[in-house]
Amino acid sequence: MFADALLNAQHSIHTIFFYGEGAGIGLSTRNVNFTPDQVNLNWCSISERGKTQLILCVSSALTQGIQDKITSSQSKELSTNIAAGFETGGIGSLVDAVANSDRLMSFGG
Repeated sequence: MFADALLNAQHSIHTIFFYGEGAGIGLSTRNVNFTPDQVNLNWCSISERGKTQLILCVSSALTQGIQDKITSSQSKELSTNIAAGFETGGIGSLVDAVANSDRLMSFGG
């Protein structure tokens, strides 16, 4: 909701980097039932509206079984299950995002 509010207020978001359990948001086969107090955010919409990169920490993604074209080609599993609009990246992606932004926000642990 924070990202959506920023875009509605005409701010820009360069990158959203998902780490740890947060990387699970990028699984294309997620079957989540939201409770009434939760909101099902459409991350593709946020990515498109804000020209925002959605990057899953590659280590976190692999731990949760999420694979893109690169990681699936390096394993015996040849299928991908990363959600549309997401990509994987390492710590260099996070460093690049910080270097190209004027603010860093962190949520969670």
